[in-house]
Amino acid sequence: MRSFLLTSLAFLLVTLAGCAGSQPAGPTLDARVLGEWESNGGTRYTFTDAGDTYGLSVIDNDGEVFEVVSVTWADGVLGWSYDVPSTGYTVRESVVDVGESRIEVEWENQTGASGTDTLTRTE
Repeated sequence: MRSFLLTSLAFLLVTLAGCAGSQPAGPTLDARVLGEWESNGGTRYTFTDAGDTYGLSVIDNDGEVFEVVSVTWADGVLGWSYDVPSTGYTVRESVVDVGESRIEVEWENQTGASGTDTLTRTE
């Protein structure tokens, strides 16, 4: 009995040690999103590959730089939020559809305002 327990314990430790170094595979980013885009209102978005997520910069049509708070990529859905310094608003956007030359997004802010927008590739 003791031999069985020691063998089982050894197997368990080897299995756990093997799992400890394993990392779940990161999400597969949609390369079509990478690049420079412009919204209907003239806001410029630049998406870059940041490893397991996207890097993002957002600049308004008047040159105001929006502070990107988060970028999420979960279950195949890309989303992000940014602060607008001039208004104090935080805007959350999520991708609804991606094409070669356009990205459809839904947006909302903390005041309850929401809508849709189309980002068009500029590069």
